[in-house]
Amino acid sequence: MLKLTPQHTIVEAVSAIDRLDAQLMQSLLIRHEPSGVLVLPAPLEPAFADQVSSSDMTKIVSILKTFCAYVVIDTPAHFNEVVLGLLEGSDDIVLIAGMDIPNIKNVKLGLQTLRLLNIPVSKLKLILNRANSKAKLDVGEVERTLAIKADGLIPSDVAVPQSVNKGVPVLIDSPKSSVSRSFEQIAEMFLAPDAKLRR
Repeated sequence: MLKLTPQHTIVEAVSAIDRLDAQLMQSLLIRHEPSGVLVLPAPLEPAFADQVSSSDMTKIVSILKTFCAYVVIDTPAHFNEVVLGLLEGSDDIVLIAGMDIPNIKNVKLGLQTLRLLNIPVSKLKLILNRANSKAKLDVGEVERTLAIKADGLIPSDVAVPQSVNKGVPVLIDSPKSSVSRSFEQIAEMFLAPDAKLRR
């Protein structure tokens, strides 16, 4: 969605895990020039994902933390050993829920699993996607069903598919749109207090 053509993926990082340091890690990342975001892409072939272990991911994240202000990990929707390891080591866990019954049911199961794993509720942030859609689900009803308050609401906005089709993040493509404003509000939750003051 960022129109990136990666030369390297996480597979190269895992292959070099014994000698992986900040300098080598930086050489494996691809920069999204308009935003400055650094990306370590997922494997190009799904079969290669099995080569990535939980301990590999822990080391990769710890190295990224040495030179990145924020490390954002887009995990698959299901729990496996790697995802569980990442969740335990995360400062914040963002759960995205769509405004439809099957999606809410899956998020509820996910929340139950996280509670069984003793993941602190203070780590969890619930974001409701397409919160203004005509799906006949009320935000309050969803919050009651999930027994957790929504921390952020992302409205349905035509700017999103337009930006995806262009390969340009919506915040760059349509900065004044309602969805861009909601992303900015969500990002504010993760800023350190001193960074909020500087803004």
